[in-house]
Amino acid sequence: MIDNVFKEFLNRIYPLSDRDIEVLQEAFEPGQIDKKGFLLKEGQVTNQLFFIKSGIYRGYYVKDIDEITVNFYFGPTLYADIASIFDKVPTKYNMQAWEGGEVWFGDLRKIEALGQEYPSILRLFLRFYEVIYTFVQKRQLSFIFDSAEERYLKLFNERPKVIHNMPLAYIASYLGIKPESLSRIRKKISHS
Repeated sequence: MIDNVFKEFLNRIYPLSDRDIEVLQEAFEPGQIDKKGFLLKEGQVTNQLFFIKSGIYRGYYVKDIDEITVNFYFGPTLYADIASIFDKVPTKYNMQAWEGGEVWFGDLRKIEALGQEYPSILRLFLRFYEVIYTFVQKRQLSFIFDSAEERYLKLFNERPKVIHNMPLAYIASYLGIKPESLSRIRKKISHS
């Protein structure tokens, strides 16, 4: 039976037939991640594509002793550490559950091979990579051209779930500023 959350998520990216969704769904194994549990931890070698069906996750790197937040993930979504998989090196990425949930695990290489037999699955992943690439490029441009206040306002408008669900320290790290600076920005905005 096709999972409705999975189907709705995929169809927002690229419409698939029920048969293609069923084939893709069969390539995953369901699991559960508890609050504060790790989906990925630095040093692991991974080949997995994760379908995050539910939960909230923070993605970060550790440099020296600092945790640098680079993204937040809200189910449903997909994630794979492409660099680790294709370069066959241990990941430097950490993905930790802020709020646990259901996660499906699939071998990315096997799932990509389905694209040879099912062209619509290949188109789905090409479209998903386009979405991710666009997101990353916009984020880079924002760090180059926008002030910290502008980055915060964009985050507030484009990703309100982050503002409502994550601690200020993580949001500040994501914006590339200190928590005190974020507090000043929020205070200034609330007085405007």
